This record gives sequence, structure tokens and C-alpha cells, in this order.
Amino acid sequence: MASYSTFTLIMGQSLTASTVFSSMTIFDILREQLHIVFYTMPRLTQGKVSLDRVNNFLNDTELLDVYSPQDEGRAQLFVQSEAESELIGFRDAVFAWSNESGALTPSKRKFRLRIDGEVFFQPSRINLVIGPTGSGKTSMLMALLGEMHFMPSGPTSWFNLPRKGGVAYAAQESWVQNETIRDNIIFGAPYDEVRYKKVLYQCALERDLTLFEAGDKTEVGEKGLTLR
Repeated sequence: MASYSTFTLIMGQSLTASTVFSSMTIFDILREQLHIVFYTMPRLTQGKVSLDRVNNFLNDTELLDVYSPQDEGRAQLFVQSEAESELIGFRDAVFAWSNESGALTPSKRKFRLRIDGEVFFQPSRINLVIGPTGSGKTSMLMALLGEMHFMPSGPTSWFNLPRKGGVAYAAQESWVQNETIRDNIIFGAPYDEVRYKKVLYQCALERDLTLFEAGDKTEVGEKGLTLR
């Protein structure tokens, strides 16, 4: 009676069965539409944020030197002769992770890779780049691949990596499964004990495995962060 009296007082009309059931249908439709709106809005927001990030990456990220507009002064410095087109190496070269003045590396340190004189790699041979951590070994390879910004310091500045026969680069970032050490080594291939032991020997893992109670059955945590 209280709800009936309230409805009559507010709407100024009697509450009938036809009014009740019609209102229930309308409210049910509204409820479904509101549910769709509240379900869609977070996803639209996430999509907008993701598109903004992609747009920022495509429009504001520094281009590699090969795709960046070249000014005349820089183009005159970087001249390659036919005799040098097959050489692999550097001459009086300076590289940076960013072409902006005072740029910082991802580790927040100012860094310039400076190669004075000539450094050449011998094709069809094993070339070793040796140095302490942070000395620029990886940076040298990335510079050779064109992933760092070349900053010519004079008319003799030069670097080259022939690409007509193809170039392959294997980064030093490991990919480890959440499996045992043995499973990570054989990687789904049939277990061949002779070959497996050769791999352990060539990788100098025999001594390391003796330090684990479970040996090569030791389980490797995700991304190789833990061993148990």
C-alpha cells in the first residue's frame, strides 16, 4: 500500500498491472544497455591508451640514420669508396644511442662509443671482442648493425657492414623455459645421451651440474631467475 500510495502521489495516476509490466520491460532494457556501456567503457579507455602509445612510438621515436633526413654537411662526411664496400669495420667513428645532445642511454648514463683509428673484422673467421662489463662490446655490434646513431667526426669517419649476402645477429638475451635443465637443453628433441653429454662438455656445464643436488633434473624458474 505504501509503494502504491507513493506512486499515486508522484505520478498522479493509479498503479495498474499494465503500467507495472510495461515499466518492468523498459527497466530491463535499460539495465542491459547500462551493462553494455559499463562493460565497454574500460575497454575503450584501454584501447585509447594503447593507440596513443603506438602513435607516440611511430611519430616521436628517433629514426635510424638510414631513414632520417640527411643534411648536406653530414652526407659529405660519410663517403664510401668501392674498395671499402666489402670491408667490415670502423674508422674514426663515434656512435650514440640518441642523436640528441647530451642524450642518455637506457641505463641513464651518458655514453659515446668512440673508435679511434681503424677496426676491421676478418670475414669467414672467428673475431673476438673482449672487454669488461660496460666497455661497449654490445654497443659496437649494435653500431655495426646500424642500431646506434653515427656521428661523423671528420672526413675520414666511416663504418660499413656489407648486407648483400644477408646478415644474422643472435642477441645475448636467453630464453628459458620453466622446465628442468635437461628439458631446456634438449628442447623437446629425443634424448640422445651421447650427444647430450657432448653438449654439456662443450658448454662447460659438467662442473655446474655437480653443484646442484638434483643435477640436470633441477627445475629452472621462469626466465631463469630461480633454480630449485
